[in-house]
Amino acid sequence: MRDRPYEMVAVAGGWQHRTRPRLAGAIRALGITAVVGELSQHESLVLMAVADFQPVTRGELRRIFCKEVSRDTIAALPAIAGSRPGRAARSRARPTLM
Repeated sequence: MRDRPYEMVAVAGGWQHRTRPRLAGAIRALGITAVVGELSQHESLVLMAVADFQPVTRGELRRIFCKEVSRDTIAALPAIAGSRPGRAARSRARPTLM
């Protein structure tokens, strides 16, 4: 887990994903000041999967979750956490998420 951009921390009998301090400058540069609203469990899982497996396509997310991930969920990610579509698709009709 040392190579991951996050760390798992035990908090109040549960676990919390925390961004590693070395990435704080990059996140501040994105201009994200707060998460807008609460995330559903599914949105949180999709966001973690994108962070962990990036770049990732919707098809790859479908294989990870064994079900379709809606375009609406993908479209909400930039507003939630500053994620964005990748620069180029790896193949035709396969946009990547970074």
